[in-house]
Amino acid sequence: MRVMLVDDHALFRTGMKNFLSGLRDMEIVGEADNGLEAIESWKKFKPDITILDIGLGKGMNGLEVARRIKKDDANARIIILTVSEDLVDIMEASQIGVEGYLIKKINPQEFLECINTIIKGETYVCKEIANQVFTGLHQIPGGIKRPYNLTKREIEVVELVVQGQTNLEIAHNLYISVSTVKKTMSGIMEKMGVHSRAEVAGRAISFMRGKNV
Repeated sequence: MRVMLVDDHALFRTGMKNFLSGLRDMEIVGEADNGLEAIESWKKFKPDITILDIGLGKGMNGLEVARRIKKDDANARIIILTVSEDLVDIMEASQIGVEGYLIKKINPQEFLECINTIIKGETYVCKEIANQVFTGLHQIPGGIKRPYNLTKREIEVVELVVQGQTNLEIAHNLYISVSTVKKTMSGIMEKMGVHSRAEVAGRAISFMRGKNV
């Protein structure tokens, strides 16, 4: 797995490089400390995964870098790794289509879980952020219409999608068949007016911000 690191703190990049280089099948192919350098390096190396901070100091921030990379290659896999817990940033990242969103204070085990999830073609939002969404969705008062008219079961599925679980994992956790998960996901996407799991997660986060998107 070829990885590129983008962060304006050299010490953090060194720590990440040492950590990832010690893992099996991981190769650091490029580094950058600002937006323009990040885009140039990405075009040069075309890494399998780009690990990207939002706050890159002066100039282009990480979200704009992600947007430009995705515009060039919608299949590029990007993990946002940042100190920002602002749901606005998370919502924007989801709308751009990044595959992972992690807070820098997460433990190494969750970081590896994110990478493995993305390798399988799924999306991942760190548990701390996912829990904010879960809590909000479950605190909807009785008698108040659920977001997008989702059923209780559909909200349960959305929660697990935000967590980055696959259809098989969702089926296992909810004790339903994979075909039922797929049918439920189709219904969720139709109600939300979206076409991907990343957009489902983004809409759930948007709801928590009181956004009408």
